[in-house]
Amino acid sequence: MHLSTQKMPYHPLLYTTIVYLFLGLVRLIISAFYEALSKKIG
Repeated sequence: MHLSTQKMPYHPLLYTTIVYLFLGLVRLIISAFYEALSKKIG
């Protein structure tokens, strides 16, 4: 399967925004998970 840029036109700003939102969400989930884990251990 080939992903050509002509088939999927992405705006760099939009793509960057989505990536940053995803990374922020992942960081939020990880921090919440560690907080719950430390509470369970402590």
